[in-house]
Amino acid sequence: MSSGWLKVGLAARISQDLYLMVDPDEWLPPVEQEEKRRAFWSAYLIDKLISCGRSRPLVILDEDCNVQLPCDEQTFRNGDWKKTNTIGQLLNWNFEVTESPSPFALVMLMASIFGRCTRYVHQNRRADEIPPWDPKSEFSAINSSLLLLESYSKIGNRSLAEILQSESQANVTFDRQEVGHLIFAHTMFHLCHCLLNHPFLVRLRLKVFGSKAPASFSARSLHVGCNHARQLMDVLRDASENGCQVESSFYAYCIAIAGGVNSLASHFEHQQAECSQSEISYYFNECLGALNRLAKVWVHAGNMVRLST
Repeated sequence: MSSGWLKVGLAARISQDLYLMVDPDEWLPPVEQEEKRRAFWSAYLIDKLISCGRSRPLVILDEDCNVQLPCDEQTFRNGDWKKTNTIGQLLNWNFEVTESPSPFALVMLMASIFGRCTRYVHQNRRADEIPPWDPKSEFSAINSSLLLLESYSKIGNRSLAEILQSESQANVTFDRQEVGHLIFAHTMFHLCHCLLNHPFLVRLRLKVFGSKAPASFSARSLHVGCNHARQLMDVLRDASENGCQVESSFYAYCIAIAGGVNSLASHFEHQQAECSQSEISYYFNECLGALNRLAKVWVHAGNMVRLST
């Protein structure tokens, strides 16, 4: 089924089940309440992922989502009820958070920010009126939300390999479902930074400002984009080396974006020492290798390799 028809079907499903836009009835068993929430959030995630291209508007808007985020897996499997926060609460700097969101909830928060990134780089025409270095710009607002996500999770503080190894040394059995969510959330975190700082997209965004665009902004953006492109591939490599499967079709898109950042960065002269040509070349080849491995499962991954070489 094409993404267009999938979105139509998703829209029809949501219109039939509008009650899912708010929390399920309290008289339902806790497990059934959580199942309904997770059904809604799964549809929400699909909507964000298939709307990442041009001319693909979102069906579900964040301001309409009053459903509390998914609880942790242990609570769900025990059949217990747990009060969790909403997206609107957790993406508000003024909201007091008493407990970190579950890995599943973290994915939903990252999906929300990813949706804003794709609208900004592909669909938000009004964004050209405000330069990205302006504190009032959508570029700055998205970066602020990504910083907020760092305060809720271990993203940005430790590598995925360190997190998994520390859990293993503490003899803690990591739930496979939560590990998968954690990997996906980490990957999307770096993907958002890659999209915001993609050399081609940044040049398009700055073109309208002409000579007013400061060279230091482009150089800084390039450095940030390269850094997160490397970290995105490190996450997927660390996950694979620790026995985790990273075969989701969406990972091909993530890898292609990271590879594109590295490929374009190799053609810029104002490189910082941290973005050496040899390192860029290494990570670009790693992206091609990862896409070739995914091509055994997903046809579009092989097409991405052919377009990149």
